[in-house]
This record gives sequence, structure tokens and C-alpha cells, in this order.
Amino acid sequence: MLNNVFGIVLYFLLPNHIVWRMLSEEEKQIVLQSCCIHNNVHYRRPEDYDAEHLRVENPERTKEGAILLESLKRWTPSSVLEIGPGNGFYTRLILKQPALKRYLGIDIVRPFVEYIKENVLGGRPDLKAAVVCGSLLEHPFEGTFDLILFVSSLHHIPDREAYFKKCAVLLNPGGRVVVIEPKHGVWRISQILRKLIKTHSKREYWMNRDNLGTHHFLTLSEARGLARASGLKMTTFFSFSFRGERYFPKGWRSRFGFAGLDYWPLVHLFATQVFIEFKKPFVDPAESQ
Repeated sequence: MLNNVFGIVLYFLLPNHIVWRMLSEEEKQIVLQSCCIHNNVHYRRPEDYDAEHLRVENPERTKEGAILLESLKRWTPSSVLEIGPGNGFYTRLILKQPALKRYLGIDIVRPFVEYIKENVLGGRPDLKAAVVCGSLLEHPFEGTFDLILFVSSLHHIPDREAYFKKCAVLLNPGGRVVVIEPKHGVWRISQILRKLIKTHSKREYWMNRDNLGTHHFLTLSEARGLARASGLKMTTFFSFSFRGERYFPKGWRSRFGFAGLDYWPLVHLFATQVFIEFKKPFVDPAESQ
């Protein structure tokens, strides 16, 4: 698939769960290695990341942060695993929650991990907090968690089914996996098409395997597939915002914010973000039969 321009077009354009099944085992290893290289090279300077992404305010003032804060207050988890915390922008929000007793962040980007250790963790003697560099699939975890978070990190992960199966193992019964993620839709497809015309379809670009790190955004059908594969129940799915973290003017914000765009089918196609909640059943359905 990755050795011709037609396959490359499909690789960038199709949703992740379809692409991942089409790749050979050798091609999957190429993509996984590329993801690690891309992220460690691109995010060498964590201190510049917020300014590059226009995140200059407090995390709770962003749309993602406001939704995350509402979720944390509603569930009051005592233990949280954050996958791909980046430079800790939303980690600061998580660590402020009074009910939290244990936090663990895991990221493949070492500069991010070191930055969080030096600038984000600490300040609460009653909180056991740590961040490690590595892969969720390989790290030796101790204990389970009430909440597992992916905040703008899942689009860097191509082997998502394996990740969700591991998340199901790491969750306490009744625990939740929350995904706040860019959404695959009209806006994303138009972006990809522009990039394909300019660079991605050119042989000198795609023959450089370091350029094949995934940035596949999430779809509703993939979320449903992840729930089936992991044994989790998808309890919430809504789209929001058109332009990342930008707010709508007052009035529009309440209409198109937390209410979600799934009730507006045409507008839903143009949404850029998605919130998904998965819950681990208290009783394994297989055990109840």
C-alpha cells in the first residue's frame, strides 16, 4: 500500500481503522516507527508548543478544557491515566481536582516527559503523580484507574484497537475512557486533499518513511468498533466547535457547545472536534451468561 501513489492517497484520505487493516505487518512497523520519530523531532521544544497552537490562556478557558473540567467534576476520579499528555497543558487542570489521589501520564516524546516533570508535577503532598516515557502497550503498570484520558493524542496512535483493549484491562469496573479529539469530516478531508496536491502525493515526500506518521482523525464508526473490540460501552458521542479551541460568540457558544452537533446532521459534518466517553461494565457480559 505504501509503495505507490494510489496507496499513499488512500493512506492519508481514509479513516484510520480502514487504513490499519489494509497495511501489511511490515508497513505497520514502518508507520509505528515513523510516529515515534515524527513526534520526537517535531516536539523538541515543549515550551514553544502552546504558543504555536494559540493556547495562551488557562486550560479551562479552552473548549476542550471546559468539557474536560465538567467531566472531572462529574465523575471525581481518584486515579487518572493520561495517554499523550504533551507538555502538560491539560495535566495542570487534572492535577487541581481535589478528589484525585493518583495520576500517571505516559508519552513517547521524551522532551515532553522531562518538561512535565520539571514544570507541572509537584505542589500537592497528598497526590502521587508521575509521568513516564514509553508506550502504553509495553509499560508495566501497577494498579488500575478510574479514568483514562486521550486529549488530542489519539490521532498520533495508529494501533488503536490494541490500545483500547489495554485500556479495558487497566480500568476499574465502572471506569471510563474519555477521548477529546480532532474529528474526521469535511474540514479534515479538504485539508488532506490540499496537502495531497501540494506535497503528499509526490514521490520524494512519501518515499521518506519518516513522513508517514499517522494523523488520522476519529470517526463515529471507528469509535463504535473500538468499543466492540475492547468490551467497553460507548455512552456519549458529540461533536463541537468548528475551529479547534476558538469560542463562538456568546449565544452561539451555548447552542453549539456542550449540546453537541449530532442533532444538526448537516452542521455535524463540518465539526472539527469530538468528545467520546466509553465505560467499563461492572460485570463482564461474557461472565453474566
